[in-house]
Amino acid sequence: MDKKERELAIYRMKESDRAFLSGEALLKIDDYRGAINRFYYAAFYATQALLILRGKDARTHSGNLHLFRQEYIKTGDFPEETNQTLSGLFNERLEGDYGFLEEPDQEEAAQALKSCEAFLGNARKVFRLAV
Repeated sequence: MDKKERELAIYRMKESDRAFLSGEALLKIDDYRGAINRFYYAAFYATQALLILRGKDARTHSGNLHLFRQEYIKTGDFPEETNQTLSGLFNERLEGDYGFLEEPDQEEAAQALKSCEAFLGNARKVFRLAV
């Protein structure tokens, strides 16, 4: 990994932290749709950062999730349930952003917070070891 890639990976992890904090703030004002969106992006930016560390990059969100499964879940660096966590956050974000028929509720947003928090705890550990 060269200096530019390292800096980009660090930037993506900072973006992850920022998105997570935004999600918490939105949750406090009962903006559940916004909170779920930010929790998803917190996980997404963290997966991008970790993939950069392995010289990988995807052009789409689903491609990012696919590469993360290959590089980190199938290798045992993250537990298998991480796949369900990331897929769940991805689907909740899609529903919140594009499925305007049902407004997410507090329980869904709280679950997104819990899932994201658990994932980010693991992601930060792996990231610190690699950087």
